[in-house]
Amino acid sequence: MFTGIDLKDVLIIDNYVYSFAFHLENGIPIVPFFGEKDDTEMIKVIKYIASIHDKEDLRVPNNKVFQLKKILNSNIECFIKHYNFDNISEVEEEDHGSS
Repeated sequence: MFTGIDLKDVLIIDNYVYSFAFHLENGIPIVPFFGEKDDTEMIKVIKYIASIHDKEDLRVPNNKVFQLKKILNSNIECFIKHYNFDNISEVEEEDHGSS
């Protein structure tokens, strides 16, 4: 995919983490952008890139900020055990009621 390109100089910006699953160190996860005037996601990305543009290896600050490898290497069961899927319909009802 990145033949001849040094990955230390590459950032992949996407709202789907699986788009950069093979290069987590290079990924910048974002929330979906739908063009709303009050959407500030791209401004955040621009500020972030401006803050790291002069780094020798972009993966180093990227790892510190997003810690995607840490999530990948974590035991997902420790997060899932806190979910109560029996009450999922109650949560959905609360979400719809608050809008």
